[in-house]
Amino acid sequence: MKPNESQVKQAMEQAKQILGHGEDKHYLAQTLLYFQRRLEKLEKVQEAASLYLQFGQDEQEHTSLLRAVEAAREQESLEKLDDRHDFGL
Repeated sequence: MKPNESQVKQAMEQAKQILGHGEDKHYLAQTLLYFQRRLEKLEKVQEAASLYLQFGQDEQEHTSLLRAVEAAREQESLEKLDDRHDFGL
């Protein structure tokens, strides 16, 4: 079942609190926050791709799609960099 906006917001706040207190021994909060950030980036890619295809592959929409894809890739690269440096999150 899909959670509503209020439930998602509450879960994100709880995950942040868990990480802040160092109580995430099964990495659930860390995983939830990671997937939420990733989902936000990928939703922008989906939106940009939909607009690009819907409006006849316009040059401006193509640029927006490329930027959204690059932002998602950049987020993934930053996450990998954080993993290598192990900043404790």
